[in-house]
Amino acid sequence: MAETLHSATDRAKTVSLPDLISAIPYTVHRNPHTDSTTAASNNWFLETASFSVLQERKFCGMNIGYLSGRCYVHCGSKELRNIADFLSFLFCLDDWSDEFDTAGTKGAADCIMNTLYHPSTYYSSTVLGIVINSIWSRMLTSIGDHCGQRFIQTMDLYLQAVYRETFDRELGNIPTVDDYIKLRRDTSACKPSFVMLEYGCKIDLPDSVIEHPVMHELENAANDSVSWQNDIFSFNIEQSKGQTHNLVIVLMDEKGIGYQAAIEQAADMVRDTIVRFETHRARLPSWGPELDKMAVTYIQGLQDWMIDEEDFEGPTTSH
Repeated sequence: MAETLHSATDRAKTVSLPDLISAIPYTVHRNPHTDSTTAASNNWFLETASFSVLQERKFCGMNIGYLSGRCYVHCGSKELRNIADFLSFLFCLDDWSDEFDTAGTKGAADCIMNTLYHPSTYYSSTVLGIVINSIWSRMLTSIGDHCGQRFIQTMDLYLQAVYRETFDRELGNIPTVDDYIKLRRDTSACKPSFVMLEYGCKIDLPDSVIEHPVMHELENAANDSVSWQNDIFSFNIEQSKGQTHNLVIVLMDEKGIGYQAAIEQAADMVRDTIVRFETHRARLPSWGPELDKMAVTYIQGLQDWMIDEEDFEGPTTSH
């Protein structure tokens, strides 16, 4: 697939985007509650978020409810609705944070984390505060103890990483590839999104399972796959805005190569995530029948994220 490369200059160039769907040997599934929860979630978010006309058009074009239905296939209707609301929150926060300076990013992070730690006593009249308070309050009625703690911890990691990204953007810093990969695993927001796989399926894996080295590598492979696919397909718009938090841009800077070569190298890295994922899935230990069943459900959710990120890039207008 080819598209015009937008830049600050008037000279248009063409960039070829790789076919990654054929490289990911998984099937896209769909939650039967997708249509109803998407409509309800979109209506609620549009009523609550106070978007401008342009922001509303962009939000509606992202089709986040349908992403939720394909990544969280086995959730019930109530859980899927809360997940759709949360992903909408994340996508909007990611968009808004591109405009934040470090002070704005810290203020948003403080609001969100205070809400998560003190949902019944802390109140913010901001859109961020109202939205996350509503979502978190609903989740607390059924989320498991381990899962709830992981959600708070991974949201904290995400917000700290976004602050670092904002800091780098203000200073014009471009990290090394290795540093970028570590940071991207948090700025992607995949970690709290993966916690939602447990919440959605009403499972609560103990730390001994979720922190096992093999499980950690499975999460990293899925996270990298999702993040790097997004980087490839959002590269055009991000580079046109002068943003540098993108694998393609980091590869160009460190390797001294052009954008097309960097895109191809990033695509090869995405393809390798499948090898990594399957290699570690084959090494998964047993924790007993009950925990094994939960672990398989969780890993299936990671797999659904890997294929759906590629499939999701096509019909949305977010990039």
